[in-house]
This record gives sequence, structure tokens and C-alpha cells, in this order.
Amino acid sequence: MGNPPDEYKLSNCLSLNIWPERLSFSDDGLSPVPSSWKGKCVTGPGFPETSCNLKIIGARMFYKGYEASHGPMDESKESKSPRDTEGHGTHTSSTAAGSLVTNASFYQYAKGEARGMAIKARIAAYKICWKNGSFNSDILAAMDQAVDDAGNSGPGAYTAVNIASWILIVGASTIDREFPADVILGDDRVFGGVSLYFGDPLTDSKLPVVYSGDCGSKYCYPGKLDSKKVAGKIVLCDRGGNARVDKGSAVKEAGGVAMILANLADSGEELVADSHLLPATMVGQKAGDKIRKYVKADPYPTATIVFRGNVIGKSLAAPHVAAFSSRGPNHLTAEILKPDVIAPGVNILAGWTGANGPTDLEIDPRRVEFNIISGTSMSCPHASGLVALLRRSPPKWTPAAIKSPLMTTAYNLDNSGKVSTDLATCKESTPFVHGSGHVDPNRALDPGLVYDIEVSDYVNFLCSIGYDTSSPC
Repeated sequence: MGNPPDEYKLSNCLSLNIWPERLSFSDDGLSPVPSSWKGKCVTGPGFPETSCNLKIIGARMFYKGYEASHGPMDESKESKSPRDTEGHGTHTSSTAAGSLVTNASFYQYAKGEARGMAIKARIAAYKICWKNGSFNSDILAAMDQAVDDAGNSGPGAYTAVNIASWILIVGASTIDREFPADVILGDDRVFGGVSLYFGDPLTDSKLPVVYSGDCGSKYCYPGKLDSKKVAGKIVLCDRGGNARVDKGSAVKEAGGVAMILANLADSGEELVADSHLLPATMVGQKAGDKIRKYVKADPYPTATIVFRGNVIGKSLAAPHVAAFSSRGPNHLTAEILKPDVIAPGVNILAGWTGANGPTDLEIDPRRVEFNIISGTSMSCPHASGLVALLRRSPPKWTPAAIKSPLMTTAYNLDNSGKVSTDLATCKESTPFVHGSGHVDPNRALDPGLVYDIEVSDYVNFLCSIGYDTSSPC
């Protein structure tokens, strides 16, 4: 992305907050906190004032709405402080604005430099999510506080509707990196999958395979599998119904030695790697259908899983749009395209909490500095970090002027020159799936033409959709 300026703007992160000891939040080389900053570092159990530095310049938590609904928080199970005890907030914050960390990896997967989109941006972390969910009142309070802390004049009318033209909605895309783990059947057919499993490989060349639907639970719900049928075998589970890592845990607890997780029609060929507690891989719908057919037809079906590490480069067509990515049309104002853009959201390496394992399962004893996860929660901080860069060049751009180059410079072709695929359908993605296209950091910094919007434009828009007549319409 060329030579970044010495100082970037602030990245406000509303989530499950932050694990400040991670190297991604090092403040080496950063100048003093800007004098315009009005926020504070709120302390709490396990989160002393020293948790903040020149990188993390603000930290708060919001829980009044949560406690009004659920009663006093059980502090034996979660931290009533800005500390992240789940991992999501640390991952998203370090994706948006994490400092450069060399030799980062998740058990040697994705090894290399880890860096946020805006490595010198400051971070203000606002904890709004708790063990049993979050509340709009806490979210709005955090948003208001974030605006006030940053020294701005306060929230404008553009915060009223979450799918309005003034909100940047970001979908999730794949990147040109995968972690292949192949399924080899007893008849020697090979089906490609993905996995982040790190541990002892399968010792036998081929093991018996059973379909979970014949063993008590097609979706491999915990406690539902018949251990007499799955013990010592590879279990083929269907995707859907519960979390992917929960399925692996269920197989392990029932005595299974490995898992093949197969997509159904709603997930298509989207492959998301997970750090399962037992040897496991995920395959697409087409492969899953063939493996399932083999297991049911062969009287003694067998298979093995071979883990192949990291694969990077143009041999992997990317970006494609993840099947889980939210898509349009806009249900309120169809003439406003949503999503706006897509950004990397599949198999993203970033910092992780030290409070729990990479699967977030209670039985997972592992602790890691970095984790690889997927979701639009990973896409959003990529765009947020890019916004932080654009806030610097030029610094007087309005929010609309910043949003403009993100959309006008976005692209819709993958690295092979074809229109990016919608992995939910395996067909070309449409504007209702990819929006304006995939963000392009280099081009966004030099867009040529920028479209700005004034307050009067927003008012005219609101009037056109029947805004309250007591407004300035």
C-alpha cells in the first residue's frame, strides 16, 4: 500500500473488547496521544490502567441494559471490565489497526507478518457484548461515547437507520490462501477440503467411515451420537444446525477419531477452515454428496484425511463471496444498493484472547497468540482500517467522501480475470451480493473523482421516503 503516513486516525471498536498484552497492540514507535482525544481508560478486574498505552488509548464497558434484563453480572464467568474473555474483540481490533508482528501464525498455519489495515492507528475499545448477548441501549451508549471521545460534534442524522445510504455495509470475501486437507476414500478417490487441525495425524492408512445420520444425529449435535456406532471411526457430519467446532467436539466425545464435515445446499462450495480438537476437514456440497453416497453404498466404507499445510497464490481463484455474507436487495429502500462493498472475511489471522482456546469451547485447553476465524466481523475491520487510512489522505474528507472511493474503486473480478463467484450458488456474484465490489486500498487512496453528500441531500432523501412531517422537509 505504498508508504503509509506516520500517524493515522482513531479506530473505534465496539465488540467483546480487547486482550491488551498481545503484540498486535504494541505502541513501539508511536507518538504521544493526540491532544484532541477526550476518552479514558476505564479499569476493572484484570484490567489495570497500564492496559492502555500509546496504541490502546481508550477502553470502556457498557452493561446497564444487559444487567437491567439479566440482573447482576456473574463476574466468576465473565470480566466486568474492558478485557476480552472470548476472542472476537481482540481479533477484530487487531485486524483493523494491529501493529506489525513478525513470525505470526496459528500453529504454523498462515505464517508470516501479521498487521492491521492501519498499523499506526490508535484503538479505542468499547465492550458491549456479554456472555448472554448485547442490548441496543448499551450499543447506542457506546456509539455516543465513541463519538464524544474522539472530539467530534456528536452523532448526525446518518446514524438513524442501519441500512441507509450513510452506513457502510461490508460483505465477506475469500482470499488467495487456503489450508487444504484432503479426504481419500477406500476406493482411492480424493476430495479436497480445508482444515486448521494441528496435532497427531491419523495413524492408520484407512479407517471405517460412518454417516452421522445413521448414528443418531445428522448434524452431530453434542450428546446425540451413538458412541457404539461411531467409536474408533471417521464420522461424516452434515453442516448446519449448530457450530462447526461443536460438531467436532461431539464426535470426539462420542469416541470418533476424526470428522468429515460436508456442506449442504445452503452453503454450497464455501469452505471455512476450523481448528478442531480432532482430525477433521470440511468439504463442499458436491464432494459431500459423493462421500455420503459412497458411505451408504459400500458395505465396508473407509477413508483417511491428509493435512497439507498452507497454499498461497494465484492457483487459488479469489476473491469470491462467502456464502454466509449478508446480501441485498435493500428491503427498505430498494434503490440504495446493499451491501456497499466486500472485504476479506474468510480464514483471517489476527490476535486472540488468552482467556480461552481457539474454538471457544470449554473443553479446549489450547491458548494461542493468534487465531484464524471467518465472518463479516472479520470483513468490517478491514474496511474500518482502510477508512482510518483515508481519514489521513486528505484529512478533511467527510464520511461520505471517504465512503465514495471505497465504492468507486472497488473491483468485481477475481485473480483469474473472471467475475467473482457467489459461493452460495457457484454462479457469478451480482451487485446484490458483492455491492460495488471488493475494496482496493491502493486505488481508494487515489480515486480521482470523489462524490460527496451534504446534509440537505440526506434530508431530501428522508423526505422522499415519508419522513415525519415535523422534520425540516
